[in-house]
Amino acid sequence: MKIGLPVVRAFWALLWRSLALLPLAIVFLFVFIGMWVAIVMLPIAGIISLFQAEWLHAIINFLIWIPLLFMARWKVFRVNPKDILNEQENV
Repeated sequence: MKIGLPVVRAFWALLWRSLALLPLAIVFLFVFIGMWVAIVMLPIAGIISLFQAEWLHAIINFLIWIPLLFMARWKVFRVNPKDILNEQENV
């Protein structure tokens, strides 16, 4: 695509990159939100399964929950307050 104006070329560069990376961002968002929902809900489901004497489901819930706790502590999934631009004093 041949575009002459520098502003339009810059806009086009940003637009096609954002559209190309949108599916990846959506997948990451679902993984991030799903992980935190699972961290909250899996122990609750495990306790309910224990009360109902469904031992296999309780064990599976807790075995899935333990690695998720370690993943939540992983640096990739941690939100750093320095990354939020509105709260920085000097950028």
